[in-house]
Amino acid sequence: MSSGTIAEMAPCMAEPNADRARQALEIMGRERARLSEAIDGLAAARDALDDLIEDNHAYLARSAEDGS
Repeated sequence: MSSGTIAEMAPCMAEPNADRARQALEIMGRERARLSEAIDGLAAARDALDDLIEDNHAYLARSAEDGS
């Protein structure tokens, strides 16, 4: 959560009321969506890296069998 997001939510925490609580909920929803997008991107990058690692292991195994 960025400091800007925290600053947006601070009034709700300091002096809660229904309008501020709704505003905070909207902000938290946006922040959650942003984090989910970042997590999904990292997971996709990890999966791609796993594929490259698997290909590298296969290459090394074939090279060892060929005596290269």
